[in-house]
Amino acid sequence: MTKVDRSLLFNYRGIDHYFCSSQCLDRFKAHPHLFVGDPKHGMSPKQKGQTALKKCRIGFAEPIDDELKVVMQQSLLSLMGIESLVFEESLL
Repeated sequence: MTKVDRSLLFNYRGIDHYFCSSQCLDRFKAHPHLFVGDPKHGMSPKQKGQTALKKCRIGFAEPIDDELKVVMQQSLLSLMGIESLVFEESLL
Protein backbone atom coordinates (compact mmCIF):
# COMPACT_ATOMS: atom_id res chain seq x y z
CA MET A 1 0.00 0.00 0.00
CA THR A 2 1.45 3.33 -0.97
CA LYS A 3 -1.36 5.74 -0.12
CA VAL A 4 -4.09 5.55 2.50
CA ASP A 5 -7.43 7.22 1.80
CA ARG A 6 -8.75 8.40 5.17
CA SER A 7 -12.33 8.28 3.84
CA LEU A 8 -12.02 4.50 3.38
CA LEU A 9 -12.32 3.52 7.03
CA PHE A 10 -13.77 0.28 8.37
CA ASN A 11 -13.93 -0.59 12.05
CA TYR A 12 -13.53 -4.32 12.59
CA ARG A 13 -13.75 -5.68 16.12
CA GLY A 14 -13.03 -2.27 17.61
CA ILE A 15 -9.98 -1.55 15.47
CA ASP A 16 -9.99 1.07 12.71
CA HIS A 17 -8.62 -0.15 9.40
CA TYR A 18 -7.86 2.30 6.58
CA PHE A 19 -7.63 1.30 2.93
CA CYS A 20 -6.00 2.63 -0.22
CA SER A 21 -8.96 1.86 -2.48
CA SER A 22 -12.60 0.85 -2.36
CA GLN A 23 -11.55 -2.46 -3.96
CA CYS A 24 -9.34 -3.27 -0.95
CA LEU A 25 -12.06 -2.18 1.47
CA ASP A 26 -14.65 -4.39 -0.26
CA ARG A 27 -12.29 -7.40 -0.16
CA PHE A 28 -11.66 -6.84 3.54
CA LYS A 29 -15.35 -6.48 4.35
CA ALA A 30 -16.17 -9.68 2.47
CA HIS A 31 -13.52 -11.79 4.25
CA PRO A 32 -11.80 -9.95 7.11
CA HIS A 33 -10.50 -13.19 8.63
CA LEU A 34 -8.23 -13.64 5.59
CA PHE A 35 -6.40 -10.47 6.57
CA VAL A 36 -6.48 -10.33 10.38
CA GLY A 37 -7.58 -13.80 11.48
CA ASP A 38 -10.38 -14.58 13.92
CA PRO A 39 -11.27 -17.21 16.55
CA LYS A 40 -13.20 -19.38 14.07
CA HIS A 41 -10.51 -19.39 11.36
CA GLY A 42 -7.38 -18.76 13.44
CA MET A 43 -4.53 -16.71 12.05
CA SER A 44 -4.72 -15.38 8.51
CA PRO A 45 -2.56 -17.01 5.81
CA LYS A 46 -0.37 -13.90 5.78
CA GLN A 47 0.07 -14.08 9.56
CA LYS A 48 1.20 -17.70 9.10
CA GLY A 49 3.77 -16.59 6.51
CA GLN A 50 1.87 -18.26 3.66
CA THR A 51 1.40 -16.91 0.16
CA ALA A 52 -1.44 -17.97 -2.10
CA LEU A 53 -0.62 -17.79 -5.78
CA LYS A 54 -3.48 -17.52 -8.25
CA LYS A 55 -3.45 -17.56 -12.02
CA CYS A 56 -5.93 -15.83 -14.27
CA ARG A 57 -6.08 -16.00 -18.06
CA ILE A 58 -7.42 -13.10 -20.07
CA GLY A 59 -8.32 -13.73 -23.68
CA PHE A 60 -8.54 -11.12 -26.42
CA ALA A 61 -10.60 -11.31 -29.58
CA GLU A 62 -7.72 -9.90 -31.62
CA PRO A 63 -3.94 -9.83 -31.20
CA ILE A 64 -2.60 -6.80 -29.33
CA ASP A 65 0.47 -4.82 -30.35
CA ASP A 66 3.63 -4.37 -28.29
CA GLU A 67 2.74 -0.80 -27.30
CA LEU A 68 -0.56 -1.90 -25.78
CA LYS A 69 1.20 -4.79 -24.01
CA VAL A 70 3.53 -2.30 -22.29
CA VAL A 71 0.61 -0.10 -21.19
CA MET A 72 -1.35 -3.11 -19.93
CA GLN A 73 1.66 -4.50 -18.08
CA GLN A 74 2.32 -1.19 -16.31
CA SER A 75 -1.34 -0.84 -15.35
CA LEU A 76 -1.85 -4.40 -14.14
CA LEU A 77 1.40 -4.57 -12.18
CA SER A 78 0.36 -1.43 -10.29
CA LEU A 79 -2.63 -3.29 -8.82
CA MET A 80 -2.42 -4.85 -5.39
CA GLY A 81 -1.56 -8.54 -5.51
CA ILE A 82 -0.31 -8.66 -9.11
CA GLU A 83 3.27 -9.87 -9.05
CA SER A 84 3.86 -11.02 -12.62
CA LEU A 85 2.31 -10.90 -16.04
CA VAL A 86 2.99 -13.10 -19.08
CA PHE A 87 1.68 -12.53 -22.59
CA GLU A 88 1.24 -15.74 -24.56
CA GLU A 89 0.06 -16.26 -28.09
CA SER A 90 -3.48 -17.59 -28.09
CA LEU A 91 -4.05 -21.18 -29.17
CA LEU A 92 -7.16 -21.05 -31.34
